[in-house]
Amino acid sequence: MKASIVAAGNPIDKDILLKYCKDSFVVCADYGIKNFINLEILPDLIIGDLDSSDEECKKFIEDKKIKLIKLNTRKDFTDSESALSYLIENKYDEITLLSVTGSRLDHTLSNIFLLEKYFDKAKIKIVDNNNEIYYIEEGEYIFSKDNYKYLSIISISDKILLSSQGLSYEVKNSTINRAASLGVSNEIIDEKAKIILHKGKALIIKSKD
Repeated sequence: MKASIVAAGNPIDKDILLKYCKDSFVVCADYGIKNFINLEILPDLIIGDLDSSDEECKKFIEDKKIKLIKLNTRKDFTDSESALSYLIENKYDEITLLSVTGSRLDHTLSNIFLLEKYFDKAKIKIVDNNNEIYYIEEGEYIFSKDNYKYLSIISISDKILLSSQGLSYEVKNSTINRAASLGVSNEIIDEKAKIILHKGKALIIKSKD
């Protein structure tokens, strides 16, 4: 089952929001509700402590009678993780995280590492106005070009061993060390790119510019 989480990071483009929310169960993490004001669709659920929601958002939630799971402000999880945990507990297995990147670098990094934490629970990706972010472990993966020009491979292990096809710089059994910039800004030249991760853990970031 498909689901989307809309959080309180940078506002997401309307077309992207509609694309991912149209045919999925939609959860807002707290102030993520701001993305739906003056929009023709509504989220199915809001999860959060509402500490970051302004009066306009609170009134919108009340007027539209949107279901709310109110959290305590003192908790061990972010609202985004609480929303993700809720969806996984309810058997959603394909989840897109929207508006989870932004000016709060701490929240952005925390949300990116949620991809690793829940990797074996569901197929999860992050989408913002310019990027798609995936977490991968050993295996073979296909990434569509869509409207993206670049594909970067970031090692989050001490080192990774990988092969690739469909990119400007293709590699076979190549090693990338943690924090190395070697895998940054490769270009997608085919409609689909194949990444084979032989060893380690990595982030895949597709970017428009």
